[in-house]
Amino acid sequence: MYATRGVRLDQVPALIEEGIAATEKRDVQESTDLLNLSMDTRRFTSWKYADDARRALFEAYMRIGRQDLARTLLMEMEKGLAAWRKQVAKISDLTGTMAKSDLAAREAWYADARARLSGRKR
Repeated sequence: MYATRGVRLDQVPALIEEGIAATEKRDVQESTDLLNLSMDTRRFTSWKYADDARRALFEAYMRIGRQDLARTLLMEMEKGLAAWRKQVAKISDLTGTMAKSDLAAREAWYADARARLSGRKR
């Protein structure tokens, strides 16, 4: 996708990191809203978007041969996943069921990423 827009592969990580930073900045601004209705849902959705961006960043690091950066990033991502897993475990309605399913799919991706980093294919 980036190559068709004239972006070199080595530029991709910086572009993704810039997008993640913008998302996190927006989250801080939204957290000051007086309306707390579904704030957790919005935060979870923002985290998922940032996680998707980080997964793309992981792939970029792997493609440019920076497994060290990919490994560090994956460890950070897994901390975020663990935090959300604890919060989602407390939700018993349909939203919680959907979030648990989403987290399970992300956990599978993380396991695959760990296997790729160790040289094993899943």
